Amino acid sequence: MTKKFIFVVGTTFGGQNGPNPLKGIDTVRNHAKLTALAILAAALCVQGTALAGSANLGIQLSASNNKFTGDLPKEGSWAGASGFGADLMLEWNFADDITLSFQPGLTPRNGRQDFKEKGVVVASTDYNFDYLTLPLLLRVTTKHDGTRGFVTAGLEVGFLLGATFDDGTGSQDMEDELKSAVVGAMFGAGSLVPVGGNFLIFELRYYQGLQDIVDRGSEESEAGLTSASVKYRGLQLKAGFILTLGGE
Repeated sequence: MTKKFIFVVGTTFGGQNGPNPLKGIDTVRNHAKLTALAILAAALCVQGTALAGSANLGIQLSASNNKFTGDLPKEGSWAGASGFGADLMLEWNFADDITLSFQPGLTPRNGRQDFKEKGVVVASTDYNFDYLTLPLLLRVTTKHDGTRGFVTAGLEVGFLLGATFDDGTGSQDMEDELKSAVVGAMFGAGSLVPVGGNFLIFELRYYQGLQDIVDRGSEESEAGLTSASVKYRGLQLKAGFILTLGGE
């Protein structure tokens, strides 16, 4: 049985949100700490897996459409917003068709809240949230040569890196109104397409937050997140290239 390891490097582009100038130094430090931990984990996994079997190197990009959920007044409604990103993939194959995949990445969770009068949108608030996400997934792949289909399922922990809202008066920081970490679930399906000794990978993934993202211990929300519970959900379309480095 051939063991394979997939290492995918990337970044994210989640909107126009940026850190509050008053908290710039702390934000940079927090980002650096989280990024360093992810890189360290990746390096340790690369070394360990390379000794145990074959290794692959690749890159995977994603386009997502995210939407927040939660009860709103009759005149309010949630709308989706797009974002783009990429992530690492650190994978261990227990069998030819069963893989445990750790996929740290920088992921946007954007959305919009519309306010209506007589069914017509008269105002809106845009939300741009960036997270360091740490999903752990189990992937089951079909057994045959050529293109292989697969399904995935798992959980993720997301650490807030930055958050802003814009109600038409300009972008404003709102990190203090959100929880620093939240948990979500995800399910996906896709295919691995062989290209010589390498692979193209495609996946459509649904994700669903399992926790309220708002910190209810903070002061009254200035960003309009007044629902009893606000969660995220959405779809991601992922595509990437996996370079096989060899090994037995």
